[in-house]
Amino acid sequence: MTRCLVVDPQTSGISGDMFLSALVDLADDVSHIVEIARVLPKYLNGVESIEVTDQTVTRSGIKARRVEIRLKEKVSERSLNELLAASLKLADYMGLKENLINFITKVFSTLEAAERKIHGDEREVHLHELGSADTVIDVVGSAIMLQVLNLDSTIKYSMPIAVGGGLMRFSHGTISAPSYATLEILRMKKAPMLGGPVSYELSTPTGVAILVSLVDEFVEFLPPMKPYRVGYGGGARDIPGHPNVLRIVEGELLSHLTQEYIVVLETNVDDVTGEAIGYVVDKLMREGALDVSVIPALGKKGRPAYIVKVLCPVINYERLCKVLLRDLGTLGVRISRTSRIRFIKREVRTIDLEVNGIAYPLRVKIVRDDEGRIVRIKPEHDDIVKIAKETSKPLLSLYYQVSKKLLEEWGHELY
Repeated sequence: MTRCLVVDPQTSGISGDMFLSALVDLADDVSHIVEIARVLPKYLNGVESIEVTDQTVTRSGIKARRVEIRLKEKVSERSLNELLAASLKLADYMGLKENLINFITKVFSTLEAAERKIHGDEREVHLHELGSADTVIDVVGSAIMLQVLNLDSTIKYSMPIAVGGGLMRFSHGTISAPSYATLEILRMKKAPMLGGPVSYELSTPTGVAILVSLVDEFVEFLPPMKPYRVGYGGGARDIPGHPNVLRIVEGELLSHLTQEYIVVLETNVDDVTGEAIGYVVDKLMREGALDVSVIPALGKKGRPAYIVKVLCPVINYERLCKVLLRDLGTLGVRISRTSRIRFIKREVRTIDLEVNGIAYPLRVKIVRDDEGRIVRIKPEHDDIVKIAKETSKPLLSLYYQVSKKLLEEWGHELY
């Protein structure tokens, strides 16, 4: 059995409190959130009191759970380092697993990277709206609930993220939705977003940072699965005619293989340099292509030509078409929609590779079947290249060393 968790923010977006509320609804247990609210003032300066309310709300006729955090604080802003330090102390107090501690760190690193990009400040990042203690509760509370539900190691999917629209006010003035930080996080992580469908802010920086730090893959539709439990997290605002609810689904995938729809883009070029094609291949991969192939061909009048073939998610194909049209100068792109089947259970592990007495981190991609057996294991090429540059060791020699280590570590699990 392969368990999975699917987050559905495509109608009402995602915020930290909505995701936390949906997890609490899934577990039907708010006691762990009450406990972290009780001890948080010991770890975060400036918090006078925290009250947790757990209630059932109705959003446009849809019943949902809403966990609200009511705070009294002496400070109006905090640094990200303060929030992270308090979060890690809370995580230790609550006995969180290492992978969930890494998840917490990843969320705050994502927020920090977005803030630095927006404000261009190399000094310690300080937050206004995000500097409240409820950011810590949203992030750490989500991690705790994932552990309580035993969902921390399951495969996690998300559908595209609704971001809303219209104007809103915050500490830097009036802006349009999504906020600068939300949009920057989506850009950094290449996460698919949907404008609208209402003129309100639907997705917040904390909610989006939690989501992109958690999910393994964004999908257009729910995967083939048996749903077991559904959690509903209500948003703060009751929007007329729009159910402001985040839905998360826990279930069992029907197969260790998954079928997904993709788009194949093709174009023929016979008047472009190899350097230009190499540049476009790199750009396509950066922009979200799943794979790019360049196939030699014979064109009109016997001219040497190339077929550039791109595989991409359905949601990205228009953007990648523009790259082909603008950067290759081709006059047209063939578009076909197809599907592919692949293994579901994929994970990335980090191991230490010892070279000249020094341990270097190396990422390893592992693919398993439905019985947990390894069907493929592959080291990250970029990591090996980096180690080769730092140690002046031949790349081929390092590959031999890595292969030996992988066989020692996982050889008994190979299919």
